Amino acid sequence: MSSIVLSDSPPARRGARRLAPMPAASVTSIAHVIIPHGFGGAEKHVMELAAFQADDHQVMVILGPGEDGGAGARHLAESLDPRVSVIWLPTRMRTAALFWKLLALCPDIVHAHLNTAARRVLRCRPGCPRVVTLHNGFRAGLHDRFDGIIRIADYQGRMMPAATRDRSVTVHNWVLPQSGALSREAARAALGLPYDAPVIGGMGRLELGKGFDVLVAAYARLRAHRPDARLVLFGQGAEMPALRDQVAQLALGDSVVFAGFRPDVRRYLSALDLGVVSSRHEPFGLTLLEYADAGVTLVATRTGGPLEILGADYPFLCPPEDAPAMADTLLAALDGRVSAPTIDLTRFRPEVQMAKVGAFYAQLAGVHAPVSV
Repeated sequence: MSSIVLSDSPPARRGARRLAPMPAASVTSIAHVIIPHGFGGAEKHVMELAAFQADDHQVMVILGPGEDGGAGARHLAESLDPRVSVIWLPTRMRTAALFWKLLALCPDIVHAHLNTAARRVLRCRPGCPRVVTLHNGFRAGLHDRFDGIIRIADYQGRMMPAATRDRSVTVHNWVLPQSGALSREAARAALGLPYDAPVIGGMGRLELGKGFDVLVAAYARLRAHRPDARLVLFGQGAEMPALRDQVAQLALGDSVVFAGFRPDVRRYLSALDLGVVSSRHEPFGLTLLEYADAGVTLVATRTGGPLEILGADYPFLCPPEDAPAMADTLLAALDGRVSAPTIDLTRFRPEVQMAKVGAFYAQLAGVHAPVSV
């Protein structure tokens, strides 16, 4: 049976930095809908978005367990700001349950995240604008049926017909400044890494699309030149057994550390010399922003998100699914003969992006607020 947790007088967040109110006077209640299949960038995005919106709005997150057995949904529910209402969908008859919940809640905006939730939201007609965020790629026949589309990168607009693009806006993912980071020495000690070795890191869901198998293969090649290098992988997922087998087959031993899923993973990024995004296809790459905020040199595949964040001239980009090229790029980044440019995170701060979300909501709700694209 589904449950709902509501608070008539929700407490303020401790230590929260209040953002400027979203320019959406006619939008007072927002319902986010997501069915997580783990806990990654999209789930973290919903968690932070809901918390910021709760400063000035009644915010609900409607969620149900996905293919991971519900672990991602539970972690998201536990991580939400206490002022955000958590509404659970049953494992069966989810679309019907979602319809009746939206009918009872009467939100001003329904905001879908990830395709499973997007399909269910489309089957409901809640009587208010329906918005979807493209955490992955654009899908004709699905996303173009929404009243409004939030792109996470400009390049996604080029995949849309002109009429659909006119109903969309780019709102980049953001990164909050990290506090409480461990020192380099403490982070390495906690991960069982030598203090003076070059350390390469990858983080995210351990799934095929993230290319961790390519990273492991590239790391094995790198060790011919830098046998003292270490690799640490943060995350969990379906590819974990295959990656462990790959490490064993390549005789990498304990030079590869599987650090598992850590909710506070950013505290440990000070241990790294290089942070790698090895994805076969990367819509955005929130981990790039988190590496950059930690002062870690970035290496990434030449895919949509990294190209938009870093620029095509960034020196440490390599083709996806190319382990030899990635190994060469890792070696070049470690050599230090070419310095990586500083990444300006100003445009990826939440106060910048949240203003765009609020203006877009207001526009869809009938208040003609300017939307910056």
